[in-house]
Amino acid sequence: MPASRLSIKQSLLLSVLLFLLIDLIVFRSGLYAKFLTMSSMQGFAQHISNSVIAGKFNPENSILIMGDSRINEGFSHQQANLTSKKLGIEFFNAGIGGSTLRTWCYLLEQWDPNQDRFKAIVITLPSYRNAPPADAGLNSRVLDADFLAPNISTKAYLDFIFHQEGVKNKIMITSPIFVSASQYSKDFMDLILHPRNRIETYKWKKATGLNFSDAYKGNPDNMVGLSYDRRANIMKYPERFNADQKKAIQNLVIKSSTTSDELLSSSKEYSQYWLSRIINRYSHSKTKIILLRMPSTPVPAINQDANFDMLVDDKHFKNENLYIIPENAFLSLEDPKYFWDPNHLNADGRAALSNQISNTLVEYISK
Repeated sequence: MPASRLSIKQSLLLSVLLFLLIDLIVFRSGLYAKFLTMSSMQGFAQHISNSVIAGKFNPENSILIMGDSRINEGFSHQQANLTSKKLGIEFFNAGIGGSTLRTWCYLLEQWDPNQDRFKAIVITLPSYRNAPPADAGLNSRVLDADFLAPNISTKAYLDFIFHQEGVKNKIMITSPIFVSASQYSKDFMDLILHPRNRIETYKWKKATGLNFSDAYKGNPDNMVGLSYDRRANIMKYPERFNADQKKAIQNLVIKSSTTSDELLSSSKEYSQYWLSRIINRYSHSKTKIILLRMPSTPVPAINQDANFDMLVDDKHFKNENLYIIPENAFLSLEDPKYFWDPNHLNADGRAALSNQISNTLVEYISK
């Protein structure tokens, strides 16, 4: 009987050790991450991160653009480079859908450990003002762990846990430190079902790097016919809009009109902390930090940004290499003809913004 018990204990120990060994070799080493699907936000973020880390950037002319799906969808570095390369400037779009200011801060620490890989880093923002619609609890956002766990060091991830608000949330994001496989459960099932597709995707990602979207010209749809009378609180929709499109616009109106002072205060604290952390990290570097306000809505009357306090200006941040692009630089693109949904530029908007960013930033980079 004792021998049998010992055998069971040995088997359990062996199973645990084998599991940890597989976790170390397959997942923690980064091997599995190379085969992640691009269809998930996590897989997309992993590809961008791997491409930036492996990229050969010239610190004398490389400009890294960071942001969420707005810049990923609304900016083509291929088109921007048609004119900027002639002037010795090359853009790279590292926008990641679903990412946040906090994730950009940690990713930059991983991508540019010595603050010397880029001529400039552009941080794109939906607004320079403490204006609605503001998102609640961004410092307690568990989803950020999906972007960060596979892409940053253990030390940085511990710092991320430290800044996570809420005990329950801290516990939820802790598991990747001990078992890397836990963050890939859904993706692994998809790999089992479609192994051949994954191998082809891996080859394609390896070959294209950050240029994977060069053939993408943008969404062809537009929102022409959309308008909003703020005084009468009347929204006019194009006849072609379906129920889901109307609901998305209406939700934007509701968020903009019901955002509380408490929520705005929390959002302001969040934005200023993480922006300051990025900017201060480059205070002794030659790398320029450029803040850029994205075209963020097809109907500016909804947000009424100008009625709210400025969040981004020289008073809040101190860095000789910090440049803030004027707030109104790209506001002419906040028009229904340049958008295909409430937040994202369409093909025409993508082309226009790419050209405008190229022309505008070359001037700032040359200073």
